[in-house]
Amino acid sequence: MAQTARILWLQGEPSRRAKRRVARAIQGERAAERFVQEQGYRILAVQPEYTWTLRVDGRPASVTLRPDLVLERDGRRYIGDVKTGNSAPDPLTSSTRRQLLEYLIACKVDGVLVIDVEARRIRSLVFPTRSVPTAAPAVGGGWGGVLLGVGLGVTAILLVQRVLH
Repeated sequence: MAQTARILWLQGEPSRRAKRRVARAIQGERAAERFVQEQGYRILAVQPEYTWTLRVDGRPASVTLRPDLVLERDGRRYIGDVKTGNSAPDPLTSSTRRQLLEYLIACKVDGVLVIDVEARRIRSLVFPTRSVPTAAPAVGGGWGGVLLGVGLGVTAILLVQRVLH
C-alpha cells in the first residue's frame, strides 16, 4: 500500500479521493503491524525490497518487488500483504491473487497472507504446485476408444491361444 501511496504522490498533486485512499492505506499498514503481532506473528521486515530476475526473450531483466510485511510464526516465513477497501482484501480478486503468487515465487517464503485490517482477518493462500484439470479429459473419444479396446483384447486372446497350441 505504501508503494501505491508513493506512486500516487509522485504523479503530482493527488485528488481528494486519492488523498483519502492514501491516508486509509497508511493507517491500514500501521494497524496491520499491531494486528499481526496480536495474532502471534513476528515482523521480520516492513516493505523490504526484493530484486527478482526474469528472462525476457532469453535476456535477464530485473524487477523490484516491495511487499508490505515479511512475517514469521512457528518457524515459517510469510509475505503479508495489507489490504484495505472493498474488493482488494478478497484473495480471489485477480490483481491480489497475481501479486501474491509473484511474491510467493520471487521472495522464496513458505506462504502468503492477505491482511484485511478493517475486517481484522488474516487469510492464507495456498497455490497448487502444478496445474490440476477441473474435469478428466476424454480418453479415446467415445466409440473409437471402445473399438480400440475390443481390438486389443481380441489380439491378446489370439496371441495367447497361438502360444498354447
